[in-house]
Amino acid sequence: MRILTSRLAPLLVLVAAPRLAGAQSPHPAALRRTSRPDVALVAATQAPTQAPTHAPTQASVVASSLAGAAGSLAGIGAVMLTVHCTSRDNDEACGISRILGAGAAGIAGSVVAVALFSSRAGVSRSAAGALLGSTLGTALALGAHYALNHDSARNLGDTAVIPLFVIGQGVGAALGSRAFARRS
Repeated sequence: MRILTSRLAPLLVLVAAPRLAGAQSPHPAALRRTSRPDVALVAATQAPTQAPTHAPTQASVVASSLAGAAGSLAGIGAVMLTVHCTSRDNDEACGISRILGAGAAGIAGSVVAVALFSSRAGVSRSAAGALLGSTLGTALALGAHYALNHDSARNLGDTAVIPLFVIGQGVGAALGSRAFARRS
């Protein structure tokens, strides 16, 4: 039994050392045969085979914001084009439901678009961060809408309001995704 454990010690070091260090096991072809476990330990821990994650650049954040805005526009547009309030409906209740549905669909669209773009670009991402950022972007857009309409006789129509929400949700989702992304 003693001979068996002495022969297995280098193998156990090669397999266990990278896992203890937080890396994946090295490829068997990359390992050199050696009778010294300390050399095998150094060889196994110096070459982790983790996939690289790219740090977000300014261009990728802008592109991610554009993707989020496109997803938000798709979500808002889907609700605004399919839900129509008729004169028989309770106008206020239907209008509020339509606006809330469009806001929720815009948030969902921006989160999905940012996640897909970040995945394709190979950048770190966080779906929870994108959701939080898009929700905060919606709140900021609502505040901007209120500030523009407050104490005014005019009421901005959909052509002015929808871009506020699209930009707020898209940029918020991109920044939130990056802010809460796991750092490697």
